[in-house]
Amino acid sequence: MSASTSLLFTNSTVTAPGANSVGPSKAHASPSHVTVRDASEVVMRTSLRELLEAAPDRSITKPIADAVALVRQYLGLPEPDLRIGKLGRKLYIELDFVVGPGTWDLGAADRVRRDLLHRLAQPGRLLWVNVELRTAPDWDR
Repeated sequence: MSASTSLLFTNSTVTAPGANSVGPSKAHASPSHVTVRDASEVVMRTSLRELLEAAPDRSITKPIADAVALVRQYLGLPEPDLRIGKLGRKLYIELDFVVGPGTWDLGAADRVRRDLLHRLAQPGRLLWVNVELRTAPDWDR
C-alpha cells in the first residue's frame, strides 16, 4: 500500500480500498493488526474503571508508594494513609499523616508535597497532591 492510499474502516477492521473486507467474526489478527473495535474496548474499559474510581494499575501505584516511602523516611514522618486515584492523565494522591501534637507544622506538609511533585513529575502527567497532618487518628471515622 502506498503512502497516498487511504484506509477504509469496514466492520471495525481496517482495509485498503479494493481489498476484501473481513468481518469481525472472520478477522485474523496478527500481532501488528489491532481492530478499531478492540482498541476502543480497551479505552472504554480503562475509562470506566477510572470513572468508577477503581484503584489504578500497580505500574502506577508502586512508583508513587516508593516515592512516598522515601519522602516519609527522609522527613521522619510516620506511615500515612495513602489514596491514589487516576482520571485520564491526572493522578490524585492523598496522604494523611497522624503526628504527635505540636511536633509538625504546615511547612512539613508543603515539604512533602513539593518533594513528591519533584519525584513523580513526568511529561504529560498532571499531579494533584493533597497532604494532611493531623493529631487525631480517628477524626474522619
